Amino acid sequence: MSKKGTKIELNQSKEDEQGSILDSKVDESVESTNSRLNAEEVTKLATDFLKGLGHKRAIPNKVSQEGPNYFVIEVGLKKKNALVVVDANAKEIKEYEINAPKKVSKTGISSTMPKIILLIVGIQVLLRIILNLVSNYLPVSFL
Repeated sequence: MSKKGTKIELNQSKEDEQGSILDSKVDESVESTNSRLNAEEVTKLATDFLKGLGHKRAIPNKVSQEGPNYFVIEVGLKKKNALVVVDANAKEIKEYEINAPKKVSKTGISSTMPKIILLIVGIQVLLRIILNLVSNYLPVSFL
């Protein structure tokens, strides 16, 4: 049934009697409860929920359907990640979890090289200073 058809039926119902208006409204509400949520509606529900919690920047990353009744939405927040589970039949959020993203620790050559270079340069500068001070008191030149 299209929305235009519904409006026409309601206008015609007003001319009839009050009971038929209530019947048509009840029929529309039954049709809306029987319809299931799709991925787009679930994503909007989850992001609106997170924005209501105060997270202004809620960007959905992934939506997956877990079984026939549940959707799992992964949402990226400013410095955190959120996982929201929505019941498609009841159209409500069953659970959510907000956690900090895992920090990738820099291991290997790329993180230790600057430290090693700084250490070597520091040792060279310190040796140069010591040798200059010692050379003032000794007759032999090291440099």
